[in-house]
Parts: sequence; structure tokens; C-alpha cells
Amino acid sequence: MTLDRVMVRLYDRVPGRVVMNKWSWCIGCLLATILCLSTHANAGSVLLGDEPTFKGWEGKRQEREQMKREGTEKKEPVTPGEKDLTEQTQPWRFFENRFYGTVSAGLFMPSDSDLSSMGNDATISFKKGYLVGGAVGYEFGNNVRAEVEVAYRTANMDKGTFHGYENGLDGSLSTVSTLLNGYYDIPTNSIIRPYVGAGIGYSRVSIDAGTILGYQVWQHDTDGVFSYQASAGIGIKATPRLSVDLGYRYLGSQKFQFDTIDGTFNSHSLVLGLRYRF
Repeated sequence: MTLDRVMVRLYDRVPGRVVMNKWSWCIGCLLATILCLSTHANAGSVLLGDEPTFKGWEGKRQEREQMKREGTEKKEPVTPGEKDLTEQTQPWRFFENRFYGTVSAGLFMPSDSDLSSMGNDATISFKKGYLVGGAVGYEFGNNVRAEVEVAYRTANMDKGTFHGYENGLDGSLSTVSTLLNGYYDIPTNSIIRPYVGAGIGYSRVSIDAGTILGYQVWQHDTDGVFSYQASAGIGIKATPRLSVDLGYRYLGSQKFQFDTIDGTFNSHSLVLGLRYRF
């Protein structure tokens, strides 16, 4: 029975309506209060002196705090939706402890090479060339990763200086290098993350037959040499698993020795790559 009906019945049945109207309102309010309290178990338990039962988010929060104090808290597994959200809000958190692969291409700029042939010294300059490469690596956590990289570099010769005279030179230089690289990714709170790295390995250096004014000055030859690399750049997160790498590479090697000539080789490269985490 609602408060309206209780008050109407009291008002109709009691004589002297004007006088009893005030009392009917008081009795109706008292009855309504009792009805409301009886419909709520928690409120009723408070009146009886019992401790109320907490429900909903507040109850769960207090229950977790109690379990944490007692050391019995259970860690709930992270759902795929929550993981995706965390990857969006913390871009580099899930880029650790997993394998990755890279493909790259860029501008290859060999430094001038000093050559020696039968006691004659020469300096060779090169035109700009290109490089392509790929790598497979693993991210260990703590911003450290390692990879095995294979890259092909090639450039045409430009000029040769012999006995103080400079002439146009036809020929090319190419290398296939296999390197073990280590990197350190500098932590940031953005999608851009700088890195530095170094590597060592082996390079197969090939030089085409060189000609000056139509005269061949050396033959085609190949040699394998120890190589080392230093690198720096930035990684830009494009998707939760894919990032774009912009980097610089310096590749050096020990002195190579062909049948007719020997010399030194090193180069600079600007690289654009894609890194995908599996």
C-alpha cells in the first residue's frame, strides 16, 4: 500500500478532518519509513546492529584490498581487449621478449679506397650506390635486442688517381655482409624511440675489372674479410607490431687482398626499414 492510499484512508475515516489531517500526515510518514526500511536488507541489518554487506564495485575493491593484505590476492589473466588497450597507451611495453624480422633498403656511400698494386698506389672514388638487406632478431627486454643481418651493397667506381693524375674509372664494387648486431633502444614515452647499435661479422668484397681510358688496370676478384658496424637511428611505431626504422650505418673492414691489388674499404649508409614483431 502506498503512502497516498494510507493517508487517504486515515483522512476519510477519522472525524474532524481538519484537526486530524496533521496527525494523519505524521502516521503516514512513519508507516512509509518502516516500509522503505523493510525493503532494504542492508538498512535492516544496520537497525539490528549487524555489519552491512558491501556489493558492487565498492565491495569488490574492499575485497581486493583485504586479499592483498592477507597475501591471497589472485591475479586475473589479461584479456585480449585489455592487452590491445595497454599496447595503445604504452606503445613499447609489448615490444619485448619476442622475435622480430626486418627488411631494409637505402643509400650506399662508399668512402674513397686506397689501393696498392705492384708497388703502385692509387685512390679510388665511388658514385653513390644502394643497399638491400634483412635481419631476424630477438628482443630480450630491458631495451636490449640482438639480430643476425644479411645485406648486399653495390656502387660504381667514379674516378681513379694514379701517380697524381686523376682519370675517369669504369668498374664497380659490391659486398655481401653477414653481421651479428646488438642494439639498445632508448626508452621514451612516445611512439618514437631512438636506438644505438654495433655489430661484427664477415663481408665478401667483390671488385670488377677496372679500366681507364679503355685500358684494363686490374682484373675481377673477390675476397672475404672481417667487418664491423656501428649504427644509430630511430624507430617509429606504426601499429602495435610494426615500426618504421630510419637509421645510419657505418661499415668498416680489415684490409682486403686480391691477386693483383689490395686495399681498404669502408662505407656510410642511410637506411629505411620495416620491423615486424611476431
